[in-house]
Amino acid sequence: MGYIETGVGAGNIYGNRVFGEWGQRNIFGTGNVFSLKSSYAFQLFPNNEFSTKNIDFRSKYMRNEGELGFPHVLGTWNTFSLGAFYERDATVEPIIIKDLGLTARIARRFSRQTSLLFGYSIERIQRLEVEEEKSRSRRRAFDATFARDTRDFYFNPQRGTYVTGEGRFTGGFLGGEDNYYSLVGSVRRYALLGRGSVFAWRVRAGYADAFGSSSGAGVPIESRFFVGGGNSVRGYPENSLGPLGSNLEPQGGRVTLLTNAELRFPIPYLGRYNFGAAVFLDGGTAWNSVAEIRLSDFRMKTDRADVTREDYMYGAGIGFRYYTPVGPLRFDIGFPLKRAEDMDFKYRIHISLGQIF
Repeated sequence: MGYIETGVGAGNIYGNRVFGEWGQRNIFGTGNVFSLKSSYAFQLFPNNEFSTKNIDFRSKYMRNEGELGFPHVLGTWNTFSLGAFYERDATVEPIIIKDLGLTARIARRFSRQTSLLFGYSIERIQRLEVEEEKSRSRRRAFDATFARDTRDFYFNPQRGTYVTGEGRFTGGFLGGEDNYYSLVGSVRRYALLGRGSVFAWRVRAGYADAFGSSSGAGVPIESRFFVGGGNSVRGYPENSLGPLGSNLEPQGGRVTLLTNAELRFPIPYLGRYNFGAAVFLDGGTAWNSVAEIRLSDFRMKTDRADVTREDYMYGAGIGFRYYTPVGPLRFDIGFPLKRAEDMDFKYRIHISLGQIF
């Protein structure tokens, strides 16, 4: 009933990461589950500058957590869990967010494909390297997540649909110092075209807003939407799309829309050795409010002098894949189809383990 797991990964957001987990699935013969997990990530080549001179082992992301789970609460198919965690997130430069919290969750799996989760958390947030934001705050939050997953394979799906809906309510009658709510929905669809080719697409939309005493300060920066990079709109640097601060640092938005379309296919004569390729078209950005969205933002081509970071940006390109049992090693070259005048790049390289969606 006991187990130990460890692993490694690579990606543009978290960089290179390692994790380890220890758990016991039958504590004292009760059927309850206990686990401890630690994750650490660092960016080996910051800003896609692939040189040994740029190797950086400083922490990009770290999370330590423990959880105690109780399956079949009161004889039902509901699972209840209690947990504690510490997280340090520096993935949106130069911002550093430290989060210490306690969680309580109850989950219900209606079938193999459909599940619903409710959670409550108490958190203490510390924000570093952030201007015009509270440096510290206490948070009480309620979360709800619905998922419907009919994909045929988690790591590299060829058929099926994955639908998720997430909602969060923070503050208000729950207490705490952060008062906001957010809604995020996502649809992913996969279709097998024959001879191993797969057409996949994704649409993701999100909205967040502050209320009460937080109306003036707005949604906390760690709860805003950030767009751009290897897992959203390829061809652009990480988190570079959407509102910027006075020093051109990412600020995130309260509204986001992301679309991706990708054709995945085996490389002739090399497909038998697990090599594949893909062509893709991505689009997305974040806005400060719904009122700022204009139809002209969605034009695919426009004069560079008229383009801003809050325009709906498009990136297209080609990628190469080496398929492993835990998903493909992904190498993508993305070309921005729209660029603002301060965007002096013509392409971006994105390396990751696992499909973009």
